[in-house]
Formats: sequence, structure tokens, C-alpha cells
Amino acid sequence: MMCAGTPWGREVVARIDAVLTEERPSPTYRSIVEAWAPPEDLPRIRAVYDAFLASD
Repeated sequence: MMCAGTPWGREVVARIDAVLTEERPSPTYRSIVEAWAPPEDLPRIRAVYDAFLASD
């Protein structure tokens, strides 16, 4: 996501970041991420995604 480097743009990005922080661990969000991957890539994507979530 990109917005202007103005106070308004920073506020928009902060709101989006807050929603993503809440939604990323959900099964629904994860299924959206995985829907775009070929089945053979899912084990690697899941491992990377789990590591990403654990790093927050």
C-alpha cells in the first residue's frame, strides 16, 4: 500500500496496518494468500508464513 507522505497518508497506512495485524493470523486471510499458489508450493509458503507470523 502506498499513500502520500502527508499526515493523511500516514494515517491511512496506519489504519491499514492495524487491520492487517488483526487479520493476518485468521484462517480466512491465510486461505486468500494460499489461493494464488500452486499446490506444490503450499508447504513452503505455509512454513514461511508461520515464521512471518511468529516474528511479529
